[in-house]
Amino acid sequence: MLAALSACLGLGVGLIQTFAVGWAWERSTPNLKFTAGSWMALLASLPFALAFGLVLDGFTQQPLRAELQTVNAIIQSGLNDAPNLETREFTAPRAFAYAVGQRWRNQFAPDYALYLAARNRTETYIDAAFANGNLLRCHTAALGELPGGCVDLKQTYSNYISEFLRHGAFECQDCASEISAQARAWQQTNARTLTAADTTRVLPGADSVVKVQVLAADGKTLECLFWGINPIRLTACQ
Repeated sequence: MLAALSACLGLGVGLIQTFAVGWAWERSTPNLKFTAGSWMALLASLPFALAFGLVLDGFTQQPLRAELQTVNAIIQSGLNDAPNLETREFTAPRAFAYAVGQRWRNQFAPDYALYLAARNRTETYIDAAFANGNLLRCHTAALGELPGGCVDLKQTYSNYISEFLRHGAFECQDCASEISAQARAWQQTNARTLTAADTTRVLPGADSVVKVQVLAADGKTLECLFWGINPIRLTACQ
């Protein structure tokens, strides 16, 4: 519905601008130079273009910015606010950002980037990657609320791969898990129990894709690809 409305509005603005260009040339000089009337004709379409941009931004980009701003406020609070502050005078969003920021502050670093992991009409998942190597995934609602809090992405997916390699399955808290036939067959010949001597790397990508690599103590490299939020699908291993 929103896409169709945006397309119709964009088409209408495009037609107005086309007519405006025609009117501008009609008011040009015999040697095709713009006159004051030409510029006025072009400027007549400007309010329509600006209005279309503002409307489109409000419907499509503002909701996403609210979710990113929520996660950013949490990180900034954790980085800059002292522990044990009195929060009774805080607004509800400020108090919430402070509480979550204090919960995760030891994971934060001043240099970080926020990525959209997944989004639908009611909820969004934002990944935060920090320069110190830590990774968080935060679950926000449509208007920027944070009903699901944040999780340590490195620890979560390290647990998934450890459970899968050992048992052939993994448990996803508050969500379902699915394992492809290829991954199940691969696990049968690569089953093992990970130890402290093994190194696990969690590499998040676009569209909720997470690649997990295990550099085993015996020199072998194991790699599995996860995709999705709920369910989380283990799609392939090698």
